Amino acid sequence: GEVGRVIIQRIKTIRPLDESQINLDYILFWLSSEDLKIIENQVNCHLLGEVNAIQEQSGNLGLENKMEFLAKMDLFENHYIQAQNAKDGKARFFEKIIESGTASLEFRYLIRHLMSRMSNLNNTTFIIERKLQLARNTFQLVIDTNLADYSKQLDQQMRNFTLITIMCAPLTIITGMWGMN
Repeated sequence: GEVGRVIIQRIKTIRPLDESQINLDYILFWLSSEDLKIIENQVNCHLLGEVNAIQEQSGNLGLENKMEFLAKMDLFENHYIQAQNAKDGKARFFEKIIESGTASLEFRYLIRHLMSRMSNLNNTTFIIERKLQLARNTFQLVIDTNLADYSKQLDQQMRNFTLITIMCAPLTIITGMWGMN
């Protein structure tokens, strides 16, 4: 049908072929290549950009937008896990094709090419993981710094309260003794 003609046209743009040479291997290769492009686009464009924004934002947080930041991190982690699962599923599919003896040698070569692209994708996801860990550590450092500042303020308030109590205690004792009948 129409979808088949579109697939054949796309395959011919990859490598000029006769009608007799087009078989299931090339259709699978094209579909796998398109799926991999979608995964690469999601990881390279969206996730890498998002993790860079998260990393920049993690050090410049005020008290009011911490919950928003945590929600953004959770959403990013969900997107990342989805992309990672899609990438891993595609890698397992490629490995099964290469291990099977039914695929032609040329098709296995094409799949190996896709696996080399998958290796680049693995490197990018490794970078994303490291940047996300750095953002988490920076965020934790900001929280720890804020807690330390709050602790110092509380400590100073307790000192002031203690000084006031020390100054008022002798007066309370003297007033109590003079007030007895």
